[in-house]
Amino acid sequence: MPRSKSKPPPAPKGHRRSVKHGAKAQVLPARIEATARAIDKVLEEAPVRNPDGRVPIHDRGVIEMLAVVRCRLEDVGRWLDERGVMNPKTGKPQSAALWERRLQSQALRLEKELGMTPQARAKLGVNLARTADLAQAMSNPDPVKRAQQLRELGLGDSDE
Repeated sequence: MPRSKSKPPPAPKGHRRSVKHGAKAQVLPARIEATARAIDKVLEEAPVRNPDGRVPIHDRGVIEMLAVVRCRLEDVGRWLDERGVMNPKTGKPQSAALWERRLQSQALRLEKELGMTPQARAKLGVNLARTADLAQAMSNPDPVKRAQQLRELGLGDSDE
C-alpha cells in the first residue's frame, strides 16, 4: 500500500523547535513590554524626567530596542549555559558566543544613549551627587545656611 504524502501536523503555538540560540529570533511583545517596564523602573532615578515624573516619550524607542536586545541576550546566555561556549566538534567558539558579544555591545551602546552608565552621565554633564546637594541647598529655608551651601558648591553668593 503506498504511503500518503500528508503534511505533518503544525507545530503548537509558541513552539521553540526551530530556535537555535535565539540571537536573531523574534521576541514576543509581552516579553519586550515586561523587560521595558524593568528598564523604566531602573530609569526612575534618571535625572532627565518629564514634569509628571516619567521618562520622556522620546526615550521610549531606545528603551524598547534595549528591551529586545536584553531578551535576546538572555536567550543566548541560557543557550550557552546549557551547551557551553566552545563547540566540542571544532574547538572554536559557538556562533552564539559571538552573538552574545555583539548583543552585549549593542546593549551597552543603548544604555549609554539612555544615560545608564557613569561615563554617559558624565558626558551629559549630570553629576547626580551635586544635583542632590544643589536641590538640598536651594530648599534650605535658612538664607544664611542656603548661601553657605551654594558657596560650597561653587555657585557664589545668593541674593536671598
